[in-house]
Amino acid sequence: MIDIQGQLDPLFEIMGLLYVSCNLDAVKQEMKAGLSDFGLEAEAFYAQNLTIFDEYVQAFMNNREGSPEDLTLFKGKDFTCFVILLALLAENRSWLASTKALTNEEIRAQLIRACREVIDDLADSPNPESLEDIIGLLEAIGLEDNSKWLLLLMMQQPKKHVARLVDIVNANAKAYEKALSSVSKPLGRLMQQYDQWMRNQDDQTFFELKRKVSTNTAIHPTLVYPISQIILESSCYYGLLCAKALSKEKSLVQEKELLLMKLKALSDRSKLEILTSLKVSPKYNLEIAQQLGLTAATMSHHMGVLLNCGFVGIEKKEGKVYYHLEKDNLKAMIEVLEKILL
Repeated sequence: MIDIQGQLDPLFEIMGLLYVSCNLDAVKQEMKAGLSDFGLEAEAFYAQNLTIFDEYVQAFMNNREGSPEDLTLFKGKDFTCFVILLALLAENRSWLASTKALTNEEIRAQLIRACREVIDDLADSPNPESLEDIIGLLEAIGLEDNSKWLLLLMMQQPKKHVARLVDIVNANAKAYEKALSSVSKPLGRLMQQYDQWMRNQDDQTFFELKRKVSTNTAIHPTLVYPISQIILESSCYYGLLCAKALSKEKSLVQEKELLLMKLKALSDRSKLEILTSLKVSPKYNLEIAQQLGLTAATMSHHMGVLLNCGFVGIEKKEGKVYYHLEKDNLKAMIEVLEKILL
């Protein structure tokens, strides 16, 4: 059953706005790189469609609460770390009201669960029983060092750091409302387009991934990540401008332009090495990341492009999401290349 939500999720938006506003230049660069990877003119698409994102984030920054120390929870951390913190609170929303009755053991257990939810390759790992076990768990995730350090601190003193996280989220509820108000008209138009797009299930790649990874999951629109798709255990988040980006991509109806998009993906060394690795056998994210020396966030980006090009497929088994080559699609691309050049 698909539960399509008609409103933004305040928790996701506040946490996203905190993360984005603390890492704005890097986030913009990643967004433009993603647009370019999907065959779009990134600068032109951004200028035409993402002023609403800029206005939304700027309005939040103008009213953002939190000391420099508080903002270190988000500043300089990688995207996977942010999603782990999001999963922690999204699955424990009652904590936003109070964390006083919680114990360190309860919070630590939920933090480990969140790590396993976001990094599906940890699903079968044993529960850590010591500091050494926790360090080993974090090493296996493949995060950047400052993100590992934050999660290690949270594992050591869960109640202290989760209470701090909850406090900064709650403190920025008003900043979020002001940001929302600043873009109310264009947001309303995007919400109408989103509703039609989702009910028609036009994004087959997203719905295929959702069906294989999670069931009975609510789908929320998101403005803070307007061209991203995030799938968690009990909720998914679909960027309000994903539909427009995909529509632009589908408008590339000429075979040459479609071919150029796919060749551009293959021209990237990491994406080509991923496909070469999958030629040997299907693999899960962490396995490929460790083999090629890539971070989890970088892997997620590359796999998104390869899925959209139809070069890879997915299958979930034994708690892990395995990727495999879609050989027929690769052969079809080669046939188009032959038709054009030979």
